[in-house]
Amino acid sequence: VRDDPPGRKRAPKASETLGEIWRGLLEVWRTPGLWPLLAMHVFSYACMVTVLGVWAGPYLFDVHGLDGVARGNVLLAMGVAQIVGLLVFGPLDRIFGSRRKIIFTGAALSIAVFGALALLSRPPLGLTVALLMAIPFLSSYSIVIVAQGRALFTDAQAGRGVTTVNMAQVVGAAFLPALTGYLVGAFVQSPGAAAPEAAYRAVFGLLAAGSALGLAVYSGSRDN
Repeated sequence: VRDDPPGRKRAPKASETLGEIWRGLLEVWRTPGLWPLLAMHVFSYACMVTVLGVWAGPYLFDVHGLDGVARGNVLLAMGVAQIVGLLVFGPLDRIFGSRRKIIFTGAALSIAVFGALALLSRPPLGLTVALLMAIPFLSSYSIVIVAQGRALFTDAQAGRGVTTVNMAQVVGAAFLPALTGYLVGAFVQSPGAAAPEAAYRAVFGLLAAGSALGLAVYSGSRDN
């Protein structure tokens, strides 16, 4: 692994003072085009991990009655779908020459999947599994957000810039699962009781709405 491409060497940089570090961070936050990316990245990964990491298993048990092995198989398939999605979405900007179109399309399709799960009452198991697998696959557009974010910054600011973009992902993944937990809890009548289907449909609706909000802000971005 090399820090630089062949034939390109950067001069070693002296250690920064605390003041220089803060000035560098302010430069990053003031970078034109950053905020629309942050708005989309708050939801892109967080919505996926909220389903895959928190609610897919309980949903399949409470609504479809799947046992532990069957639920595990579905979750495994969702994990594989995410890996495949990353491999598919990664090179698309070089094929289509636009990161913005890829992100917009991936987000719009993800919203459609969340919306379908929110609107459909107890869909057939096969359709449910297909929609659940589509979530991590389509949400892999988040890797293109990171690439678009990196393009906003000079080499000197690349580390701080990409870290700032990824911070939005971490913040979303921290708060969105907790928020949906409170939402599901509002539907549960007594401690330990199974959540009704309406609770899960509300979660999917919230994820669709959040992604739509992020996409609305992101729509003001430009390709770079």
